[in-house]
Amino acid sequence: MGRSIGVLAGLTSGVLLSAAVGSGFVQKNPSDQLDLLAFQQAQLRVVETNTDADSIRNLVPNIDVIDEFRAQLGGAWQITLDQRRGVPTLVGGGGSIP
Repeated sequence: MGRSIGVLAGLTSGVLLSAAVGSGFVQKNPSDQLDLLAFQQAQLRVVETNTDADSIRNLVPNIDVIDEFRAQLGGAWQITLDQRRGVPTLVGGGGSIP
């Protein structure tokens, strides 16, 4: 008798836990027009457009700093910039951390 009560309690708690966890994975229904603005198509989002600094030399206002960096540490360094923000996203190729 005691074992059947334990099994019943375990099954009941398992069903309740599954229902609670399962209800957390439901998409929210929009209740206002602002809720509809939160969804964007993935192909419309552009986070970074990375380009080699040498290929856009005329667009980089501080290219002289990049050239100075390479002159001091060696010309093998490659610097990749985000075109939108103009910040380095990857610096590498020189063999060690500068």
